Amino acid sequence: MNNVKNWLADLAVLPEVNLARRWLPVRSTHQCDTLTLDKLMHTLQALGPVSGWLQTAGEVVWLNKQQVQLAAHTPPLAAELFAGDTCWQLSSLPRGRWQLDRHDVNLDEQEPTHLARVVRHLAVQRGRQLMYWQLWQAGEDNAPECRAAVLRSFEESPV
Repeated sequence: MNNVKNWLADLAVLPEVNLARRWLPVRSTHQCDTLTLDKLMHTLQALGPVSGWLQTAGEVVWLNKQQVQLAAHTPPLAAELFAGDTCWQLSSLPRGRWQLDRHDVNLDEQEPTHLARVVRHLAVQRGRQLMYWQLWQAGEDNAPECRAAVLRSFEESPV
Protein backbone atom coordinates (compact mmCIF):
# COMPACT_ATOMS: atom_id res chain seq x y z
CA MET A 1 0.00 0.00 0.00
CA ASN A 2 1.45 3.40 -0.95
CA ASN A 3 1.52 6.49 1.30
CA VAL A 4 -1.59 8.05 -0.24
CA LYS A 5 -3.64 4.90 0.37
CA ASN A 6 -2.36 4.78 3.97
CA TRP A 7 -3.42 8.40 4.52
CA LEU A 8 -6.88 7.70 3.09
CA ALA A 9 -7.26 4.70 5.40
CA ASP A 10 -6.23 6.85 8.39
CA LEU A 11 -8.63 9.65 7.43
CA ALA A 12 -11.50 7.18 6.99
CA VAL A 13 -11.47 6.32 10.71
CA LEU A 14 -11.76 9.95 11.82
CA PRO A 15 -15.46 10.71 12.43
CA GLU A 16 -15.18 14.42 11.60
CA VAL A 17 -13.64 13.90 8.15
CA ASN A 18 -15.96 13.59 5.17
CA LEU A 19 -13.65 11.95 2.63
CA ALA A 20 -16.07 12.19 -0.27
CA ARG A 21 -16.16 15.99 -0.12
CA ARG A 22 -12.68 16.93 1.06
CA TRP A 23 -9.99 14.44 0.01
CA LEU A 24 -9.51 12.67 -3.33
CA PRO A 25 -6.93 10.09 -4.45
CA VAL A 26 -5.32 11.40 -7.66
CA ARG A 27 -2.48 10.70 -10.05
CA SER A 28 -0.59 13.89 -10.87
CA THR A 29 2.30 14.65 -13.21
CA HIS A 30 4.11 17.98 -13.38
CA GLN A 31 6.11 19.69 -16.12
CA CYS A 32 7.83 23.07 -15.82
CA ASP A 33 9.06 25.19 -18.75
CA THR A 34 10.89 28.53 -18.86
CA LEU A 35 9.79 30.55 -21.88
CA THR A 36 10.67 33.76 -23.74
CA LEU A 37 7.84 36.12 -24.73
CA ASP A 38 7.59 34.76 -28.30
CA LYS A 39 7.53 31.15 -27.11
CA LEU A 40 5.04 32.03 -24.36
CA MET A 41 2.60 33.68 -26.77
CA HIS A 42 2.79 30.68 -29.12
CA THR A 43 2.35 28.23 -26.21
CA LEU A 44 -0.68 30.08 -24.80
CA GLN A 45 -2.33 30.07 -28.24
CA ALA A 46 -1.63 26.34 -28.59
CA LEU A 47 -3.50 25.54 -25.35
CA GLY A 48 -6.83 25.85 -27.15
CA PRO A 49 -9.99 26.82 -25.24
CA VAL A 50 -9.26 27.18 -21.52
CA SER A 51 -10.93 28.58 -18.42
CA GLY A 52 -9.30 30.56 -15.64
CA TRP A 53 -7.79 33.98 -15.16
CA LEU A 54 -4.87 35.87 -16.68
CA GLN A 55 -3.37 39.08 -15.27
CA THR A 56 -1.69 41.75 -17.38
CA ALA A 57 -0.32 45.10 -16.17
CA GLY A 58 -3.71 46.75 -16.59
CA GLU A 59 -6.37 44.11 -15.99
CA VAL A 60 -7.41 40.62 -15.02
CA VAL A 61 -8.96 38.69 -17.90
CA TRP A 62 -11.43 35.91 -17.04
CA LEU A 63 -11.71 33.06 -19.54
CA ASN A 64 -14.54 30.56 -19.81
CA LYS A 65 -13.62 27.88 -22.35
CA GLN A 66 -11.99 30.54 -24.51
CA GLN A 67 -8.80 30.93 -26.49
CA VAL A 68 -6.13 33.12 -24.83
CA GLN A 69 -5.95 36.39 -26.81
CA LEU A 70 -3.11 38.75 -25.91
CA ALA A 71 -1.41 41.56 -27.76
CA ALA A 72 2.39 41.34 -27.85
CA HIS A 73 2.63 44.71 -26.06
CA THR A 74 0.63 43.41 -23.06
CA PRO A 75 2.49 40.34 -21.82
CA PRO A 76 0.90 38.45 -18.93
CA LEU A 77 2.18 38.77 -15.38
CA ALA A 78 0.49 35.66 -14.01
CA ALA A 79 -2.25 33.18 -14.86
CA GLU A 80 -4.09 30.10 -13.64
CA LEU A 81 -5.81 28.15 -16.41
CA PHE A 82 -7.48 24.76 -16.77
CA ALA A 83 -9.03 22.52 -19.41
CA GLY A 84 -10.21 19.01 -18.62
CA ASP A 85 -7.67 17.30 -16.35
CA THR A 86 -4.86 19.75 -17.18
CA CYS A 87 -4.02 22.87 -15.15
CA TRP A 88 -1.45 25.56 -15.96
CA GLN A 89 0.15 28.12 -13.67
CA LEU A 90 2.07 31.03 -15.18
CA SER A 91 4.42 33.39 -13.36
CA SER A 92 6.74 36.07 -14.69
CA LEU A 93 10.47 35.80 -14.07
CA PRO A 94 13.23 38.42 -14.39
CA ARG A 95 14.82 39.29 -17.75
CA GLY A 96 11.77 38.77 -19.97
CA ARG A 97 11.09 35.15 -19.14
CA TRP A 98 8.08 33.25 -17.81
CA GLN A 99 7.64 29.97 -15.96
CA LEU A 100 4.75 27.78 -17.10
CA ASP A 101 3.88 24.84 -14.85
CA ARG A 102 1.62 22.14 -16.25
CA HIS A 103 -0.17 19.71 -13.92
CA ASP A 104 -2.09 16.74 -15.30
CA VAL A 105 -4.36 15.57 -12.47
CA ASN A 106 -6.70 12.56 -12.72
CA LEU A 107 -8.76 10.72 -10.13
CA ASP A 108 -7.04 7.37 -9.49
CA GLU A 109 -8.09 5.12 -6.62
CA GLN A 110 -5.81 2.24 -7.66
CA GLU A 111 -2.38 3.92 -7.89
CA PRO A 112 -2.66 7.47 -6.55
CA THR A 113 0.47 9.63 -6.39
CA HIS A 114 -1.15 12.48 -4.44
CA LEU A 115 -4.01 13.24 -2.12
CA ALA A 116 -6.08 16.20 -3.37
CA ARG A 117 -7.85 18.44 -0.86
CA VAL A 118 -10.67 20.56 -2.23
CA VAL A 119 -10.41 24.25 -1.28
CA ARG A 120 -12.74 27.05 -2.40
CA HIS A 121 -12.00 30.79 -2.53
CA LEU A 122 -14.43 33.58 -3.37
CA ALA A 123 -13.62 35.66 -6.44
CA VAL A 124 -14.92 38.93 -5.02
CA GLN A 125 -15.65 40.84 -8.22
CA ARG A 126 -17.04 37.84 -10.09
CA GLY A 127 -19.43 36.45 -7.47
CA ARG A 128 -18.13 32.94 -8.06
CA GLN A 129 -15.96 30.55 -6.13
CA LEU A 130 -12.60 29.37 -7.42
CA MET A 131 -12.25 25.66 -6.69
CA TYR A 132 -8.67 24.49 -6.16
CA TRP A 133 -7.15 21.11 -5.46
CA GLN A 134 -4.24 21.17 -3.02
CA LEU A 135 -1.91 18.34 -4.06
CA TRP A 136 -0.36 16.52 -1.11
CA GLN A 137 2.39 13.93 -1.42
CA ALA A 138 4.90 12.25 0.85
CA GLY A 139 7.90 14.26 1.96
CA GLU A 140 11.30 12.88 2.95
CA ASP A 141 9.91 11.58 6.25
CA ASN A 142 6.76 10.18 4.54
CA ALA A 143 4.65 12.91 6.16
CA PRO A 144 2.18 14.63 3.81
CA GLU A 145 3.35 17.91 2.25
CA CYS A 146 1.31 20.22 0.04
CA ARG A 147 3.45 20.69 -3.07
CA ALA A 148 0.98 22.63 -5.23
CA ALA A 149 -2.56 23.96 -5.47
CA VAL A 150 -4.18 24.01 -8.91
CA LEU A 151 -7.31 25.79 -10.12
CA ARG A 152 -9.86 23.16 -11.21
CA SER A 153 -13.14 25.01 -11.78
CA PHE A 154 -15.41 27.99 -11.17
CA GLU A 155 -18.56 27.49 -9.14
CA GLU A 156 -21.48 29.83 -8.57
CA SER A 157 -21.39 31.23 -5.03
CA PRO A 158 -24.31 30.42 -2.77
CA VAL A 159 -26.16 33.62 -1.92
